[in-house]
Amino acid sequence: MHREMFQRRSLTVSSTRVLALILLQGVCVWSVKIHTVNAVLGGSVVLPSEHRREDVKSADWLINNTIIVEYVNNNEPVYKAKGQIKGSFKMNSHNLSLAISNIRQEHNGEFQLTGIDKRGTQISTTTFKLLVHESTLKVHITQEPPVRLNNTCTITLTCNASGPPGATFSWSGHRTGNDASVQFSLKPEDGSVRMKCSAQRNPNEKDEQEVIIKCANTTNGTAPIVVVTLAPPTDTDILWWYVYHIAIPAAGGLCLLILSIAVGVCYCKKKNAEGNEDNTCYADITIGRKDNPQLQGQLLDHT
Repeated sequence: MHREMFQRRSLTVSSTRVLALILLQGVCVWSVKIHTVNAVLGGSVVLPSEHRREDVKSADWLINNTIIVEYVNNNEPVYKAKGQIKGSFKMNSHNLSLAISNIRQEHNGEFQLTGIDKRGTQISTTTFKLLVHESTLKVHITQEPPVRLNNTCTITLTCNASGPPGATFSWSGHRTGNDASVQFSLKPEDGSVRMKCSAQRNPNEKDEQEVIIKCANTTNGTAPIVVVTLAPPTDTDILWWYVYHIAIPAAGGLCLLILSIAVGVCYCKKKNAEGNEDNTCYADITIGRKDNPQLQGQLLDHT
């Protein structure tokens, strides 16, 4: 009787321990840590890895459960991304970290690194949640009331950055500096000078603004005034705008037109070769044939 009760109690304790072990293992399996990474449209980011490349037999990077990079036995990685994100991934040559460039909205989602080590054991899965957003960093230069004394203008400019705090500043042009504000003096004979403020919150968020400042004489002989205007785009800015918005689209349209003409000519020649009597197709007639009486006769016969 006592032995039977003892056996039942032992069985109950053992079952409880097994159940507790299963629950603990379940917690361990499902408590996957997800690293949140923020990225800016058009920027770049690196998803790190704690595994050395030579220690891993095979590995895959996935985005939203779709394989985008495949690595096996020290061979070069095979990139399988398609669509808008194709060509934006690069695996590090020393480890399995993944560099993502030219970030788009299509990069939003969950990235996972899975694989098997040299012993055939599955490596710990690393998960990242990539959040893509537009940059909120916009630079705006403001001017404090200038001090005008003895034909000299003392000017203070402040660089303001929109969005969250933490932006760093740098000034270039007539004066340089690394603070949000910069102060300098000008005289009318100095003419117009340029000042540019550049702000950066992280490697992917940058913006800048440039102004033209002038300490100008007045016609009534009073103290000079300060004139601050936004700097117009430089010749380089205009050139790049022309290349991206006019030259490249125009070149693409021209190539498409040439390709369409070539396809049309080939199609017409093929139809003529097959004995097609469609008289409206004269794609192979060139300038100068009107002087050939024999050719003119052939054309008139068709009509």
